[in-house]
Amino acid sequence: MAQSIGGGGGNGGRAATMAGSVSNGVNVSLGVTVGGWGGDGGRSDLVIVDTGLSGGGSIVTKGYQAGGILAQSVAGSGGNGGDSWAAAGGYGVNVSVNATVSIGGGGGDGNVSDDVLVHNAMTVQTDGDMSAAVLAQSIGGGGGNGGSTNGATADLGGGQGVNVAANVTVGGGGGTGNISGAVDVINTGNLTTKGDFSSGIVAQSLGGGGGMGGSSNAKAFHLGGTSETSVTVNVGIGGSGGSGNDAALFRLDDGNNVIGAGVHVDNSGVIRTQGFNSIGILAMSVGGGGGGGGAASTDEEIVGGGSEGETSVGIGAAIGLAAGGAGNGGTVSVTNRSLIVTDGADSYGISANSIGGGGGVGGSATSGVLGKYAIGGALGGAGGGGGSAFQVDVFNLATAGIWTQQERSIGIFAQSVGGGGGAGGAGESTGHTDESEVSVNLSLGGSGNVGGNGGKVNVENSGWIQTEKAYSHGILAQSIGGSGGVGGASGTSAKDSNVAITLSLGGAGGTGGKSGETVHVTNFGSGEILTKGDNSHGIFAQSVGGGGGAAGAGSTETGSAETSVTLAIGGLGGGGSSGGDVIVDNHGKITTLGYLSHGIFAQSVGGGGGASGAAANASEADMTIGGAISLPSGDGSNGGHVTVNNDGIIETWKDGALGIFAQSVGGGGGYGGVVSADTAGDDSVALQLGGFGGNGGNGGKVDVTVSGTIITHGERAHGVVAQSVGGGGAMAATPRARARMRWPLAVSAAMAAMAGMLPSSAPA
Repeated sequence: MAQSIGGGGGNGGRAATMAGSVSNGVNVSLGVTVGGWGGDGGRSDLVIVDTGLSGGGSIVTKGYQAGGILAQSVAGSGGNGGDSWAAAGGYGVNVSVNATVSIGGGGGDGNVSDDVLVHNAMTVQTDGDMSAAVLAQSIGGGGGNGGSTNGATADLGGGQGVNVAANVTVGGGGGTGNISGAVDVINTGNLTTKGDFSSGIVAQSLGGGGGMGGSSNAKAFHLGGTSETSVTVNVGIGGSGGSGNDAALFRLDDGNNVIGAGVHVDNSGVIRTQGFNSIGILAMSVGGGGGGGGAASTDEEIVGGGSEGETSVGIGAAIGLAAGGAGNGGTVSVTNRSLIVTDGADSYGISANSIGGGGGVGGSATSGVLGKYAIGGALGGAGGGGGSAFQVDVFNLATAGIWTQQERSIGIFAQSVGGGGGAGGAGESTGHTDESEVSVNLSLGGSGNVGGNGGKVNVENSGWIQTEKAYSHGILAQSIGGSGGVGGASGTSAKDSNVAITLSLGGAGGTGGKSGETVHVTNFGSGEILTKGDNSHGIFAQSVGGGGGAAGAGSTETGSAETSVTLAIGGLGGGGSSGGDVIVDNHGKITTLGYLSHGIFAQSVGGGGGASGAAANASEADMTIGGAISLPSGDGSNGGHVTVNNDGIIETWKDGALGIFAQSVGGGGGYGGVVSADTAGDDSVALQLGGFGGNGGNGGKVDVTVSGTIITHGERAHGVVAQSVGGGGAMAATPRARARMRWPLAVSAAMAAMAGMLPSSAPA
């Protein structure tokens, strides 16, 4: 075991205070606290392990979690920020002022991990579970979490004096994760593992994740009601999420020149695994995920009976800040020159993956207010952007063979996947007072963020690949764009009042990420691929654009007001992104023996559009002016160009097993959001507008060239199927209204367009 480990940053100290006083004139009580900041993590250094280079030798382990060779560079994570708590209360006959300010400490930043280099020529055998023969990792330090905050005031109501209460709370921001180093493994020794979760070689570069933002809570307590004249202000701001960071994009020399992939494995030894989920070679580069934003809340509460004074004002604002963006996955390259045999379920021969980190979720926001004049607002935080993935290369040379013997065990699995965009935080604003003069409540859901892009994937086979059981493709190569984040929901409500104003807007869905430039699989003339199980294609090559995120719903609810102005808006659906190009060249031999096991399956799929948010409006007011509207949904995107060239031999033996299936599919449009309204007053005007359905994307060009041989033996087993399929346009929503009013109006997007209310080109 060889490790370089950076120390973790220390946690910030907590802070707390209580202030209070009583006066027969003027009372002022103020509490201020600030949590301590977390310290930064320490750096980890270069790790080099050379075993058996001068004379061979062997390593044998028998126990649980007893790996053969463990080499790690692990950077220290940032410390957590300190929590903060403040309280103030008191009574003044004439004037009472109670206020708190509470700030959470920020999380410390993670540090950088260095490269890990392993060169093994020994024979290694492990018998226990979770015991890899060779494990090499570089792990960037994660950011520390921000400190949470609480601020509270208490005042005595019922008098003729003036009460002022104020609480301001700010959650600490999450720390930033840091980058990981390159990992390089060269193996010439024979490796054997017998336990579950015990791979032959594991090589990983993992970027540090961002820390979570601290939560924030501000609340005012009124004992026995409020005074006749009172002003209460509560502001809560959740901490922002820290950003995740990248896994090593490349391996660099001392002069910063590129000398290899971020994760590189070169194997010329025999590798045998016998347990469940025990992969021959696992090479992975993963960007750090973004930290979520801290939740924010504000509220007021009357304790022990009583009511609001005739001149009482309540103001509340809750703000969720944005989540952290994610880091990118780096490049991955695997070369196999020898024999790999796996004899357990879910045990691939080679698994090579570049994966972008997922964006953090935006902080939620909740605001509650009371008073004869009450104003409340809530803003959910935006999600963080997904990280992109980069190029993945796998080379199975003419001297090499891969044999998997159990279910769900693919010969070569190569994948580049963009991280999903973070979801937006929800927003909610509530008015607590019955019989108020004016109640205003506003709420916005946070927007979902964009998904990361998938990268290029290249697989070349000159050796042989054989899989024995079902769901075990010979080669599976994929590039997938990350899906867009979902928009945050939004809701507002107000109780009985003379005038009630409510507005709710759901957050927009994020756009999906693009798939990589090209997925290219080549089976050279010396290459042979044989699959024996059902649903086991010889070559499965696919590029999929990320789907757009669904939008957040918007809803409003109003009690028995005299006049209500209200509007609920469902958010805008995110658009899908295009599928990339797919190329498959077969110059060798591909044979499948199972049902529904195609020789070549090549497909490019455009991402589907996200649905727009639903909108709902309910009011018991005597007169309501407003409505419910759903914004347009996202459009689907286009499929890419699919090219298949076969001058080799393809033979399938069972029913439904096509020789070549080549397809490009446009993504479907997102569904329009449903709207509904329930209004009670006779003198009301309300509009309900259902959302537009999104347009479907176009199927791309498909080229299939055959100059070799294709033989199929089963029923419904066509030699070549080539398709370009356009994505379907989605349905527009039909509004649902239950109205007891003089002037109801409910239309769908399609009806509006036909009536000339909207441009005729508007999607239906």
